[in-house]
Amino acid sequence: MQKKQKGLFVGESHANGGIPSKVAETNQLIEIEGDEYYICKRAYNSSKKFSFRKKSNKEILDHIYTSFACKLQQDKMQVGDFIICKVVVKDKSKVDRQGTVKSILNSMQREKQCRVEDAKDVKLYKGGELTEYNKWKAVDWNNLKGDTKKRSNIYRFIGWYNSDRIDWEKMSQKEGENDKEWFEDDFLYELNDDATLDYIFRDNIKDVENEFGELLGEDGAETDKGINKLLKTEYKDLKSNIDSLGLTWKDVESKSTDELVEKVTEDKDQNWIVDYFILNDDNWEDFEYVFGEDSTDKIDNLYVKALDNGAVFTEEAEMQQFDLFKPVESTQSVDNEEIENIEFQIDMLSGYLSTTNGLNEDEIDDIEFQIQILQSALKELKSNG
Repeated sequence: MQKKQKGLFVGESHANGGIPSKVAETNQLIEIEGDEYYICKRAYNSSKKFSFRKKSNKEILDHIYTSFACKLQQDKMQVGDFIICKVVVKDKSKVDRQGTVKSILNSMQREKQCRVEDAKDVKLYKGGELTEYNKWKAVDWNNLKGDTKKRSNIYRFIGWYNSDRIDWEKMSQKEGENDKEWFEDDFLYELNDDATLDYIFRDNIKDVENEFGELLGEDGAETDKGINKLLKTEYKDLKSNIDSLGLTWKDVESKSTDELVEKVTEDKDQNWIVDYFILNDDNWEDFEYVFGEDSTDKIDNLYVKALDNGAVFTEEAEMQQFDLFKPVESTQSVDNEEIENIEFQIDMLSGYLSTTNGLNEDEIDDIEFQIQILQSALKELKSNG
């Protein structure tokens, strides 16, 4: 029989499937990794102070776990529990540490660039930052054609920027250069400029109009039913192009070119535009043509520079930071009652947070973190519908 290792998770690494678990209060599915370490929220939020001399991280964690009678259930977590990444646990260095549990654990995590709660010099990875990471990770880059490494790097760099994760002061600069100024004032400005979008989409829309005109000349295109049938068979590529532009064939049939361009470009935020061009092989060619290889190469180089200069976390540290919250595939159907319950909890906590009299900073942070987890669970439930 394998000896139980207090708060140590026993199981597969993330690369081999990890350890599936669930947040009890929200039913959010998460994935943990073998050799990570569990500390219960009672210990983490305690004001009790400790002093350790010449102890390894694992020895300190075992002492904290035992002192607060934490009880690890690998398949069930509680909101507010804390997971220490395995590179922290496996560090056998004997060090001195003192302070509250929260300060000690965050100090350990920061040293290995793992998830922290009280970060000042390290960026917090929450909310939109987690979304940007999951978006990049969800893409099957191996199935894209041509310049996939460059496209992946550009996609991630834009994601880093959108989630305010780049420490621009750490980006080495040559005299007369300003990476942030170029990226914001040149590239992003042009990316979001109406004239650029008009230029990019107009030719695509004209191609769609011309092909739709050919479809209307086919036998059976006299009725809506016939057009739908043709779009599902001989003209399925046309349907795919229409869908990718956010249009319907009724739009193509009834609107002018200018009206279609306006419809395609209106209310399209930067994230939609980036996905449209970088994640589609044909659209990527248009992207490089419009912005030029010099610009795409420069962003690719900015990605490398950011990693080389420590302006963002390395990929390994990023994986450790986020994989705790990676959703596990679920076949569960949407539970409307559960959705209503989570919405009620969010409203209740938000209302409590709005009356901050008597709450200290740690209590406010804890409530905000609970709201974030509930919102994440709510989004996951609704997406299953």
